[in-house]
Amino acid sequence: MKKKTDTIAAVTSRRDIIFIIIFLAFVLIVWLRLSALPGPRPVQVPRVDGVIHLLDFDFENDVQIISGFENYDSWPQHLYTPEDFAAGIPGQPQILDWPDYRKVEELQYATHRLTLRMPPGENYAISMKTAVYAQRLFINGEEIGSVGVPAMTREEYVPNTREHTYFFSTSTERVEIILHTANFVYGKSGCNPPDSVTIGSAENVNTRNRLASFFNALILGCLLTSFLYHLSLFLLNRRRVTTLLFSVCCLLLALMDKKLLFALWPDVSWYVEIHFEYLVHFFTFISAVWFVYRQFPKLLHKWVVYTYCTFAVLYSLTVASDTRFFTGILVYFEYVSIGMIAYIVVRFIMSLRHKRLVDVLGFVGILVLGIFAMNDILDNRLITTMFTMSGQQFTTPVGMVFFVFCYSLLIAIEYAETQRNEKMLAERNSLLLKLNQDKTEFLQDMNHELRTPLSIIASSITYAGIQIDENGDMPKVHEILEIARQETLRVGRMLEGMSKMSKMREAVENRQRLDLAALLRESAEAFRLKLEAQSVELYFDFARNLPDVFIERDKFVRVIGNLLNNAAEYTQAGSITVAAAHDHPYITVSVTDTGEGVASEIFPQLFERG
Repeated sequence: MKKKTDTIAAVTSRRDIIFIIIFLAFVLIVWLRLSALPGPRPVQVPRVDGVIHLLDFDFENDVQIISGFENYDSWPQHLYTPEDFAAGIPGQPQILDWPDYRKVEELQYATHRLTLRMPPGENYAISMKTAVYAQRLFINGEEIGSVGVPAMTREEYVPNTREHTYFFSTSTERVEIILHTANFVYGKSGCNPPDSVTIGSAENVNTRNRLASFFNALILGCLLTSFLYHLSLFLLNRRRVTTLLFSVCCLLLALMDKKLLFALWPDVSWYVEIHFEYLVHFFTFISAVWFVYRQFPKLLHKWVVYTYCTFAVLYSLTVASDTRFFTGILVYFEYVSIGMIAYIVVRFIMSLRHKRLVDVLGFVGILVLGIFAMNDILDNRLITTMFTMSGQQFTTPVGMVFFVFCYSLLIAIEYAETQRNEKMLAERNSLLLKLNQDKTEFLQDMNHELRTPLSIIASSITYAGIQIDENGDMPKVHEILEIARQETLRVGRMLEGMSKMSKMREAVENRQRLDLAALLRESAEAFRLKLEAQSVELYFDFARNLPDVFIERDKFVRVIGNLLNNAAEYTQAGSITVAAAHDHPYITVSVTDTGEGVASEIFPQLFERG
């Protein structure tokens, strides 16, 4: 059964691989085109002497991206207001870096200042990535807005996380942006400023936000559609557990982007949100690993999958503890998950030696998804990553969209193979029905045919017995017994025919897949010594790439042997050629000799016995 499955997969590969490449290329082109819609160009102007100079900045076509803590003057453990700065109260600022913000017990709130020089009299906008985890914004001495309530004590502190865009204008070239940040609840980092700030004209920032929202909605739409589609497939065929697991993966990855949560539940509290976010994070990895384990049997070691899933479930239980604890230990889970991703990719690479198309598609999909997942993990640790995507807090859902297309191709391949199998089964069923019908007709004929000879035999024996008992006409007895003997022989021939019918099934079961060229060569080589003694040359003429055949070896060898024996018997000092031609779906085998041949008048009786 396994050999048959591998054969079907190989045929599918050869037949469909070009169309699959075209499909993936088309998807890639469309995706790249959508992700490269025209919009303002992101530019990073560096800070010089404590100021980011944007007087000559092209605000018509570009937006300024501020990333990196070196752009901020910071005052840790202080919340200074614009009035404090005007009074000269703040002391010397510090330039803090990621290791400083990791000291969550020492650094719980801070003031950060950005200083820019911009053309006055224009309308500007500033868009900030999700604040960690409470923030208040001042621009040129005026409070613009806040996320949560930053404070100097945990009792007064209110955490929250949102991505906001604020609009402002300036009457002077100097623009001073002051940020209050605070964190008493998050264990991975302290009160660092947002790691990405976009500043530009109001029109360009709005355009950039719309493009980011469109791209985000496109991803969510793909994932949610895939979730509903595969869930419906599972409901229609509940034995396909992998479709349920895949639908769960799509839903969880859609929920990883908190924009969906905020859209469904705008007033959700931060504490509910952070617990929900981490549970989604853990169970996304669990469902993805379990899906790969079920979809590709024998790819992953069972003990590795069970160990990782148990580890992830135990980690998910920590969500019931204090937020600073379970957010602080997430790093260990992420490092183990990176190892698990690498293990899955290596196992897929090892499976590619079988050259199965489903393994190749699975490898490509998992590789892309794994790269995006590792990108998120590293980016979350503020480690330089391969790429970032505007408007995306997590890029894993983007990788999942690509994997959705790969998995859709897997389903299409399975469907095509199922169709081929069903066609093959239908043909076999038709053959079996025909054989069964022939058998029924044969038994009916035998029942009819046997009735007459058995009746004759019974009456003849009865008559002979009577004549013997009465010392009757003995010549007549002999005549009657001869008739009975002839009828008995006829019954024997009928029974022999029935025996041949019963052996038909055995003959089918004795068939096996064989290399035709090798079998023909092996059969012919057995006659080489005899042919050399007769000065007869033996040649082979086989078509290239002869396929394997499904035959009963012994009977095939017997037929070829008979042909070769006849050819050898009537050929002297000549040659014999064994040939095989392939004209799909037929294979023609011939044995040709240079002997005297067969007289034309014998042809009508060529296949008769005797």
